[in-house]
Amino acid sequence: MKVILILFMCMVVMACGKKGPHHPDKWGALVACQDSVKNRLKNPRSADFDSPSDASITEVKKVKMGTGYHTTYQVLGFVYAQNSFGGVVRNKYGCNVLGKTQEQGYPKWTTYNVVIN
Repeated sequence: MKVILILFMCMVVMACGKKGPHHPDKWGALVACQDSVKNRLKNPRSADFDSPSDASITEVKKVKMGTGYHTTYQVLGFVYAQNSFGGVVRNKYGCNVLGKTQEQGYPKWTTYNVVIN
């Protein structure tokens, strides 16, 4: 009886440890876009983005690929950052982000069409 109980407990623990792939979501797209925006600023360390709930994140296209997805998002928002003169200005930013499900781990993100006004 003890052996069966131990085997059962081992199976439960092993089942809990298995996790499938993570699929692209809008919050991952937001982070990927904001990282790309930061890299294009004069002073990336000064970047202060509006609240995530204030950003506009739209799923543009979602394609099923095997057990995963290729999902494209459009992200729009505002960032406060220092300009070349050291003054803090509010800029509007936007980008398109493609998220691809990976077999293991988190999605792979590709950011393109990054615009900062």
